[in-house]
Amino acid sequence: MPLPRPGMRAAAVAIATVAALFLARVSAAETPDRHRPANGRETLLVLPESLEVAQANSAGDAAGAARQAEELLRIARASGDARYFGRAGAVIRPWLDREPIPVAIDLVAAELAQQRHDFGAARQHLDRALSAQPREVSALLMRANIGLLTGEFSSARRDCLVILQAGAAYAGTVCLASSMTGPGSLERSRRLLAALDAHGSEPVALARWRLATEADLALRAGDARAALEILERAHALDRTHEETRTRLAEALLAQGKPERALALASEPNPSLARLVVGLRAALAQDGSQATTWRRQVDAALEESRRRGASPHEREEGLLALHADQDAARALAHASRNFALQKDTADLRLLVDAALAAGDVQALAEARAWLEASGFEDRVAAARLARAAT
Repeated sequence: MPLPRPGMRAAAVAIATVAALFLARVSAAETPDRHRPANGRETLLVLPESLEVAQANSAGDAAGAARQAEELLRIARASGDARYFGRAGAVIRPWLDREPIPVAIDLVAAELAQQRHDFGAARQHLDRALSAQPREVSALLMRANIGLLTGEFSSARRDCLVILQAGAAYAGTVCLASSMTGPGSLERSRRLLAALDAHGSEPVALARWRLATEADLALRAGDARAALEILERAHALDRTHEETRTRLAEALLAQGKPERALALASEPNPSLARLVVGLRAALAQDGSQATTWRRQVDAALEESRRRGASPHEREEGLLALHADQDAARALAHASRNFALQKDTADLRLLVDAALAAGDVQALAEARAWLEASGFEDRVAAARLARAAT
């Protein structure tokens, strides 16, 4: 999607949706109406009327097809129904056989590939889009996000710098703070965000992304209280945003507040990640609700497998580690997960599972990755240092 002139307020609004990819967006306004039949086993979604109109008008219009696919992506995120990801892919599929592929179509295809953790395919779509429009900020943000997720921090930094040069100062600054590595990078990143000129009028998605980044940096610095306070602020921006709500529940659980973590996990339309937090919170209390939560987690995993969705290695690793006390299985999931994505939560899971399993080789590999990447996580580093003594 072409952007207005860089630096203008309209540009910030235009890139807000893409910035939300760093935290998958779910808002109340995007939640479809639901009807639950009497048998209680099915839920019907009432699709927006505008979507039917878009289907009729997008067949020969790439921009219209991209807009329709984006609408389906929003429905998928809001409802938790992965079938709409498939429908979005079907809408753009005819355009992927054309030459040249429209940039808007490549951007949607990249988002779909990223959703199923096919980061290589996502990068190919974005590389092609950027070869046509080198300063397409939305594509640069998406490609930077892939670099961050896969631990390719120098690649992400290059894209962040181009975003800054394009005039998207707010997004570029948050992006750069996310990508810094090396000794002292945590403090440099936190200072950079603290100095960011925020007026309180930024789009919610951008403000939320900044707060999520600040919270992650605080966690990595070992300042769990600050991280919790920042996540509370992010949650207040939009109490229906799934990723923020899940991260807040995790932070509350880590701070010994399972009651509120359980309350957040119990809110409607939970993701698998939030269901796992709910189970852990139930176990941290008296365990009386744990069986109910475990049934929900197992049902969600079974439904995901039935659909042929990408494996949920992180969630299954957390489940094995904290619910089943099966360190070997937890480490197997954590290792496969870390081979694919390397966010803070992925590193922490790998380290905790390796410690629980007493796996010296896995611990050595985690230390080697931290040294080679320059990624600063003082908490993980301290756990690894204690294990070496």
